[in-house]
Amino acid sequence: MKISLDGISKRFDAGWIFKDISLDIQAGEKWAITGTNGSGKSTLVNIISGYLSQSLGQVVYTHNEQIIDRNQIFKYSMIASASSELDEEFSVAEIFNHYKKFKSYGNIELNDFLKISRFENEKSKKINQFSSGMKQRLALSLTMLARTPLLILDEPTSFLDVTHKAWYQELFEIFVKDKTVVIASNDTFDYQLCDKVFDLNKQSIN
Repeated sequence: MKISLDGISKRFDAGWIFKDISLDIQAGEKWAITGTNGSGKSTLVNIISGYLSQSLGQVVYTHNEQIIDRNQIFKYSMIASASSELDEEFSVAEIFNHYKKFKSYGNIELNDFLKISRFENEKSKKINQFSSGMKQRLALSLTMLARTPLLILDEPTSFLDVTHKAWYQELFEIFVKDKTVVIASNDTFDYQLCDKVFDLNKQSIN
């Protein structure tokens, strides 16, 4: 999926968060959005995801040479954040089967998902019994394994230990190589796999 941002600006009651951001994210590219706390990283990725409206400017989505309406972008995207809200009354098996009703996972079945996500021993465990790291790993698995052309990841490894950061990197290299990915993070580990890094404070691309 290609995403074109033209003059994107966002204002809340307290004032402007950022102004006049223009980016061309090509299909299959991996971008990181960085910046100091309060610079608007999460706000910008929420605008890109369609969950938040910009105050000024335009976002255009193109998939397979077709313009995608902003109100339909949720059909083409998956989002995971450090604060992803999962239905905690579900077990791992139940939440995967629930997600499969709305998103395609190709030929990945429950046992495959449990093995890849490393939840084979927690198949029937309720999510409300999970640690923050386990919840983040589950949200990342549900997001990265889905067959959607756009992934939005907000601080994807903030609760992961060293071992599971390596697991995240492996999933990233295997399952998202053909997808467009936008990551909001200040952790160099999170964006070392990205093609481009956009610094919100400097409004520059590296």
